[in-house]
Amino acid sequence: MTTDAGPANGSWPPKVMRAMPSHPVPTLDDVRPVPPRGAARKKAAAMPKPAPVIAIRIPLRVAGMILLGLVAIVLVSLSTWSVDDPSLSYATTKVAENWLGFPGAVIADIVFQFLGLGGIVMSVPLALWGWTLARRRRPTHLPLRLLSWIAAVLLSTGVFAFLPTPASWPLPTGLGGLTGMLFTNLSAMITGAAPQPITATLFAIIIAIPAFATLWLAMGLGTSVSVESAKSTSARH
Repeated sequence: MTTDAGPANGSWPPKVMRAMPSHPVPTLDDVRPVPPRGAARKKAAAMPKPAPVIAIRIPLRVAGMILLGLVAIVLVSLSTWSVDDPSLSYATTKVAENWLGFPGAVIADIVFQFLGLGGIVMSVPLALWGWTLARRRRPTHLPLRLLSWIAAVLLSTGVFAFLPTPASWPLPTGLGGLTGMLFTNLSAMITGAAPQPITATLFAIIIAIPAFATLWLAMGLGTSVSVESAKSTSARH
């Protein structure tokens, strides 16, 4: 029986050991950018963002002046309106007496036909918004004010429609225009007859309450903010 014997000197040759790193070497896929810290993060936040492809910026003063100009055109057209002026609903060879000529006569005829005296209510919030923008101030809660403005104009036509129409009013649609006639027709459907003076006054009072409330919201008196304060608030955030 034979056995394997070791080397003559009684010791085995030492094994060659490969040195292994304590941590694996990262590959290219494992490398991730280090997020900025401290001053670098503030510097990155302060860098201007790229502008969109199409950017149109109108100064507030210019926008306010444009809006005031449009309101002035409407008010001048309404104040110098004559039922005998040529318009889209009345053809005549007569020269328009409106201060703005035929365009002013057309504007006044459309407003009075559809809104009646509600066209004046329509102009009040627009004039206040224009004045606010011209002073480099920004109206707050603009979507709410737009909705309130539309509601105030519509409700005001209902209020004017229930008021007694004077004999000097030349249009058969009444003081509320065609929009106001919708309110009078609705009241006739509810009561089963044309509104009498007492019921018409009652309906006018009922509609006047939400009309004044929405008009107040649309005007937004004392709620505008200056552009400088808005910029400083956004910069702090």
